[in-house]
Amino acid sequence: NHGGEFVLRIEDTDLERSTPEAIEAIMDGMNWLNLQWDEGPYFQTKRFDRYNNVIDEMLEAGTAYKCYCSKERLEALREEQMAKGEKPRYDGRCRQSHEHQADDEP
Repeated sequence: NHGGEFVLRIEDTDLERSTPEAIEAIMDGMNWLNLQWDEGPYFQTKRFDRYNNVIDEMLEAGTAYKCYCSKERLEALREEQMAKGEKPRYDGRCRQSHEHQADDEP
């Protein structure tokens, strides 16, 4: 133990796979392993309001920015990077822009 806290977060945003049975299996597995959490479980779908408040605070403070890239652009970027043997990552295109830019702009 290094003085940390174990927070159990259930990633339930994939509604097709996040069934009551899947959640029960997670909890059963944690109990079987005798893992005791300090906080939670927190269900992601129940915390959207909290996340949106934090996002707004970060945008206002300038510690985050909105990305206006299309899904298609991001997929093409990923494919290009992988073809070059690079790890896929966001190229920061929208980092300096505070306004919406069309994806076909350089």
